[in-house]
Amino acid sequence: VGTWAATKGYQAPRQANSAHPSIVPFQNFATADGWIVVACPKEHFWRTLCQVIDRPELADDPRFASFAERDRNRGDLLPALDAAFAAQSTADWLARLVPAGIPCARVNDVMSALDDPQAHAREAIVEVPHDRFGVVRTIATPLRVGSDRREPVRAPRRGEHTRECLARVCGYSDERFAELAESGVFGDAVDGAAAPTEVAAAGADGG
Repeated sequence: VGTWAATKGYQAPRQANSAHPSIVPFQNFATADGWIVVACPKEHFWRTLCQVIDRPELADDPRFASFAERDRNRGDLLPALDAAFAAQSTADWLARLVPAGIPCARVNDVMSALDDPQAHAREAIVEVPHDRFGVVRTIATPLRVGSDRREPVRAPRRGEHTRECLARVCGYSDERFAELAESGVFGDAVDGAAAPTEVAAAGADGG
C-alpha cells in the first residue's frame, strides 16, 4: 500500500476493526470475551479458516471465491465471520486456529500486553527505584545494541539538569546562573525543586 501511495497517490479506504484495505479476512474480530486478529493472506488460509469455523460452504460460495470477490462482497462475508467468532472465547479460537496454521493472535489490552510471554522473554518491564514513588515498574527500551546492558534509572526531575546544561551548552558561569535564578527566569523548576504547576523557561530545562 505504501508503494502504491508513493507511486500513484493511492488512498486506501478506511475499514472497521483495523481491516486490511483489500484482503478479506485480515482484521480484528470480537470473540465471546475479547478480540482476536485473523489474517488470510493466502488462499489456503481462507479455505482452512472456513473448515475451522465450521462454515465450509463459505469456501465454495462464488461471492467469496477469490481475493477480489471477497473484497467486493465483504459486506456479505464479514457478518458471517463476526457471528462465528462471537460464539466462542478468544482462548477457544486460538486453540483451534493456531494448530491449523492460520495467522492469528489475541488482541491485548495494556495489562495483558505487559504480561504477555514475549514481553517477559524480552524483559520488557523493568523496575526502577524512585525516591518519591518507591519502586516504579516501567517499559524498558526496545533498543538492544551490543552486549552491555545499562541499568535503568529514573527520569530526571523537571529542572534537575538546568544548571548542568546551561554550563555545558551555553557556557554560563555559576554567577550568571545565580543572576538568572534570582531574577525568576527559572521559576522554581531548578535542581529538582520544581513546583507541580511551574513551567521552566523555554530552552532552560535539561530534564
